[in-house]
Amino acid sequence: MGKYDYQKSKEIATEGIKFINSKRDYPEYYLSQLFLNKLVCHIQLGEYEEGAVTAKECKKLLEEGSWNWFKAQEYFFMLAMHSGKYQEAYEVHREMEVHPAFGQFARFFRELWVLYKGYLYFLVHTGHITVAKDDRRFDNFKMSKFLNNVPQLSKDKRGMNVPILIIQMILQLVQGNHEVALERIEAIEKYRGRYAKDDEHYRSTCFIKLLQQIPKGNFKSKLVRQRGKRYVENLKEVPLDFSTQAHEVEIMPFILLWEMILDLL
Repeated sequence: MGKYDYQKSKEIATEGIKFINSKRDYPEYYLSQLFLNKLVCHIQLGEYEEGAVTAKECKKLLEEGSWNWFKAQEYFFMLAMHSGKYQEAYEVHREMEVHPAFGQFARFFRELWVLYKGYLYFLVHTGHITVAKDDRRFDNFKMSKFLNNVPQLSKDKRGMNVPILIIQMILQLVQGNHEVALERIEAIEKYRGRYAKDDEHYRSTCFIKLLQQIPKGNFKSKLVRQRGKRYVENLKEVPLDFSTQAHEVEIMPFILLWEMILDLL
């Protein structure tokens, strides 16, 4: 299996930041790019406290409403989701969607935030997020509207269809629609067989196999947990920093998401 060397990438970014800070004639644009690259490495390496420091430094360099500012918001969102600070992720998402410049960017980028909203809806339902009183965005969440708003992501063959199929299945569980949830699990398996090679999408493959244990365990939490143990161990054996999948695919750490799913059953 290939490996992204996030530790080495982080070291290179750190050296680059030191070099630019020692000069006077380098545009802040280059510095902000290095901070963003370093932040991705922190997320993948599970260095959430260091990531928060890097994010704070990065924010100082970015002009609100610029492309880099919006891209940084994506990384801030991912950092919050991976470090379990779901309320912070909600605040970042809200700031993004209401920003007047949000609509001017490419549809693929905007669809990512629709996808993130699906995960936030799940976290709202499970009590991990408190929605502001004046925020009506999560009222009457409709699956059909959600799917209609992510057509480009759904066609993506690099793995971004996986988190869409996952949240579809989870939201069916939230609504108690076990038969439809089973259909979604079968759709995920078909997608994996068609597009996701085990060596290139190892963590996604492990998580899909975990999801398959839900109907095999008759939607009973205790039995499903027992059946899924081997795949949880597989996830632990190949952490994010050894994974070859794109960092956007695992919106929440799969092991944490699995525990929340078990709580639903």
